[in-house]
Amino acid sequence: MEILGLITEYNPFHNGHAYHIEQAKAKTGATHTIAVMSGQFVQRGEPAIFDKWTRARAALLNGIDLVLELPTVYATSSAEYFAGGAIRLLNDLQVVDHVVFGSESDNIEIIDQVAKLLLNEPPAFQEALKDHLQKGMAYPKARQLALEETLSGKNIPVTPNDILGIEYVKAIHHLSSPIKPHTIKRIGAGYHDLDVSKHISSATGIRKAIHEGDIGQALSSVPNSAQNMYEHHIKDAVHPASLFNYLQYHLLTHRPDSLLQYPDVSEGFENTLAKAFIAEDYDALLARLKSKRYTQTRIQRILLSIFLQKSKSLQDQASKLTDPLYARVLGFTPKGQEIIRAIKGQEHASLVTKPHKFTSDNPVLEQMNLLDQQATDLYSLLSETVSFGDDCRRQPVQVK
Repeated sequence: MEILGLITEYNPFHNGHAYHIEQAKAKTGATHTIAVMSGQFVQRGEPAIFDKWTRARAALLNGIDLVLELPTVYATSSAEYFAGGAIRLLNDLQVVDHVVFGSESDNIEIIDQVAKLLLNEPPAFQEALKDHLQKGMAYPKARQLALEETLSGKNIPVTPNDILGIEYVKAIHHLSSPIKPHTIKRIGAGYHDLDVSKHISSATGIRKAIHEGDIGQALSSVPNSAQNMYEHHIKDAVHPASLFNYLQYHLLTHRPDSLLQYPDVSEGFENTLAKAFIAEDYDALLARLKSKRYTQTRIQRILLSIFLQKSKSLQDQASKLTDPLYARVLGFTPKGQEIIRAIKGQEHASLVTKPHKFTSDNPVLEQMNLLDQQATDLYSLLSETVSFGDDCRRQPVQVK
């Protein structure tokens, strides 16, 4: 058995994802495939457009054998935490041979070189980074410039998939993991391209088309096997703006200093956050908070952490865990059952199908599991397809 690991959101699953799975299997010779997938909320700081069980089913219908949930504490964090948690989970299973990620550069050598530099952070890089941050730059831009100055003459990857890829490879080196990383050249629409007239469109464009009611165009960009299912759930698609009233409540009822408990809130910004409740809608709230230092995605993650009540303390503790992670099973095929049997033969794996029965000697793991359950309960406020308590009631999706 040759097992391939993919780190995904499938928000929603589309033709580009199907192409990625097909190419990744061909490149690695994998016989079985695991997807580690974000749950009800995603890395850009938004609720997923469809619930995690619907998205898991789409994946299982299109070449994935086992879908595992990436714990919420990682799934809703910056690229470093997101990638670090996902690679940790795959590594802890002790059965994964390969991980393949989409890449605009498709240059695993330079990605590996940048990952090693970021893992060790030589003094020249640290000084350059500090200098750019002191000039008021947002961290992603400051880091990019510091990398270019430290690795002069190198073409440093800057696109979203390459940035995540660097973090995946960095995590593999940090763990001394035997998992081998590979890239697949991203084709079709760009990450932020809103044009859904192409066979392979971006998830961003597809979500926009769904929210604007252009259903036919949106569904033309997803595999036939997922079209009927998505069409059934289209009316229940969750829009990020549905968070607004809940966020307004939190900002009204939090003392400014209490907002410092959330990830990415630097001292001083808590006062700006506390005053932002006067915005008239979600877009106005983001516009009021956006600045040179605080990108929109960072703001969305901050607001989502407040909604989820995800603390900076829990995120930091989760990033330093040495105990093996739990692996929540969202769905599987018959080949997925073969992977599950292989995982159960390993000492470190902790497969979870009933999260309310999960126990651990490590309180951080228990808090992470409770946050996953809370995330589903909060998602039920936004979605007609999910009810309070579903995280404990629903069985994993099975596809024959």
